[in-house]
Order: sequence, then C-alpha cells, then structure tokens
Amino acid sequence: MKDKKTSNHFDKEINNNLKSNMTPKIQKVDNSSLYFNLVLLFSLFALAGVLYLVFSFSMRLIPETLCNIGSSNFNCTNILTSTYARFYGQYLYLYGLLFLVIELALLAFIKHYKNKVVLFYSFFVILLIGSIISIYLLFIEFSVLRYICLPCTLSLISILAMLAFSLVYKYSLKEQ
Repeated sequence: MKDKKTSNHFDKEINNNLKSNMTPKIQKVDNSSLYFNLVLLFSLFALAGVLYLVFSFSMRLIPETLCNIGSSNFNCTNILTSTYARFYGQYLYLYGLLFLVIELALLAFIKHYKNKVVLFYSFFVILLIGSIISIYLLFIEFSVLRYICLPCTLSLISILAMLAFSLVYKYSLKEQ
C-alpha cells in the first residue's frame, strides 16, 4: 500500500516537473544599459556640434564658411551674428558647452555609483532646463531668423533625444 502511494506521489512530481520544463520561461532583458548608452551617444553628438562652433567661431581654427552652404538658408554666420546668439555677452554655444560637460560628468557618476537616484534627478532637472532652452532656440532659428545652423540644430535635437532616452532609461530602472 505504501509503495502505491509513494509511486503515485512520484508520478505526480514527475508530471509536474515535465509540465514546468515544457512551459517556456520568459526572461526579462535588461535594456537600461542600452538606453543609458543612447543618452551618452546623443550627448556626444551634441558635444560635437558645440565643439565645431567653438573651434570655428571662437577659436577660429576651422573656417566659419564651412557651415554656410551656398546662398541657401543654411547659414551659421547669420545666426551667430544675430542678437539672439549671445546671453550676457557670451555666445550661447559656450553655455551649451558648459551644460554638456556637466551632463557628461553626471552621466559618468551615474554609471559608476550605486546610489543613482539623486544623481539621476540632478541630471534630469538640468537636462529638462536645457531641453526647454533648446526648444526656444529652435523656434528662434526656424521662425524668427529663418536660417538653419546645422551644428546648432544637431546639438539642439540631440539634447531633446537625450531627454527622451533618459525618460525611457528612468522607467527601465523601475521595471527591474
């Protein structure tokens, strides 16, 4: 009698194990590092655009005319000589350079420290302010001045992409 109960018990256990091994197991994929790397990539794109402006318009290492494409609306010189190009006597791209250096430093700290919450919120608040300024500057560039500065536009759109992917990164951390 005991042998029959024991065999039934083992049969049930074997059947349960077979059923559990047959069902597919879904593993969660950690996309947070992908989103973090995308934020980093777009910050480097923005930095490249700003550095071009620094090297061409402030340091005069690159000819300014490389940014002016023919007689079309692509004209950095017209944008950077306008009244909208300076704030307290300094070119806006110098503030952009400072902004991006701070953001890259915060990204480095976020990557290497365990307590990411305060660092991420600092990063995000600064990025949100930079994004609002970027939207304003894009409006000025396209609507008021009616010229396009490719490095400026690349930097401004990259900052907006940084904002989008940092939101996705934040929510991917919550899912873990």
